[in-house]
Amino acid sequence: MEWKVYEPKAKQRSEERLSITKHRNFVLNRAATDRLRTNKSVRLHYTTDGRVGIEPVKDGGENVLTIHYAPGGNICTVAASGFLQQMRYHKTLPKLIYYLCWNKKQSRLEFQIPAKYLHGRRRRRKRGG
Repeated sequence: MEWKVYEPKAKQRSEERLSITKHRNFVLNRAATDRLRTNKSVRLHYTTDGRVGIEPVKDGGENVLTIHYAPGGNICTVAASGFLQQMRYHKTLPKLIYYLCWNKKQSRLEFQIPAKYLHGRRRRRKRGG
């Protein structure tokens, strides 16, 4: 029997991707991290139909979240639990991956969360009485 040599294939991804973890953090891959590398924070935007925009911000300011870069520099993380709660994102979803696209006009990364992962409007409780 002849022995064969295993040749691993490079798994370098050039697409900008983002995953939302079960702890509601945004984790951006290397391609997306390279686009944000010169910034310390981001400003998050959203629409009611589930479009999300990640705008890089050089210095701090109002309504910004800090970018946490991994020591190796391959990925970065943004703690987005409050943002996702405001969007009414389901709490029980597993880790999901979204492809990002760069909006040159508004200088931000964008992606779409499907409507099935978002709750409807918050219902008000009736007060007893």
